[in-house]
Amino acid sequence: MRKPTIAINLTPTDYDALINMANMVYEKMLTNVSFSDPNPELTVIESNINDCVLARARWVGIHDRGSHADLLDLRTKSLTLWQNMIALGKYVASVSQVACGSDYVAMREMMNSSGFPLKNPPTPVGRLEAPQNLRRLIARNLSQNQGKAKWKIPANASSRGAVKGYNIYQGTSTNFSTATFVTSVTKTSYIVSNNSDVMATIYLFIVAIGAAGEGVPTEALKMALLPM
Repeated sequence: MRKPTIAINLTPTDYDALINMANMVYEKMLTNVSFSDPNPELTVIESNINDCVLARARWVGIHDRGSHADLLDLRTKSLTLWQNMIALGKYVASVSQVACGSDYVAMREMMNSSGFPLKNPPTPVGRLEAPQNLRRLIARNLSQNQGKAKWKIPANASSRGAVKGYNIYQGTSTNFSTATFVTSVTKTSYIVSNNSDVMATIYLFIVAIGAAGEGVPTEALKMALLPM
């Protein structure tokens, strides 16, 4: 399990959401013995919340919006609340780190008890599927004896970060079991060369590397390459 982190995915202009989050944190931390010496103090957070609520009410009345001065006041009060919530979140993270050390399960539970939202832990991917859309590209900057392969990340890779790299295999048939490992790359492209003095036909396979090791190999990409 990865180290949990607080995620305040709000800006100072998310007035209602910021007030709601601050209220939740205030209520949960008010009697939370795990965070007995909050910084900033909860009385400061309570005052910031009340200031924002009043400023919000002045700017958005029942029938129309308030003046430009009301808007500026709301922005100022909301920024102060946002800054103090960021500081309080850092306090919660620091206290939880000291109390739990490397026990990230306990740390997550402790941080959750503060009312702050946490980043969702990444979902384990398992073995990566085959890279998608393996194809040969026409590139004018290549020599006559070269070919360029291009592909996309596996469908079950949640992001590019889930793929550590790609192993390149080359064979003389569509049978992957007889192919030979050539190299590893981090990009989603690879240039292969025919260094012989005769026409060559090669079969290229791409295998993504993830947390679980090698994934599923692609189907063979057949390339006919001219001699040097």
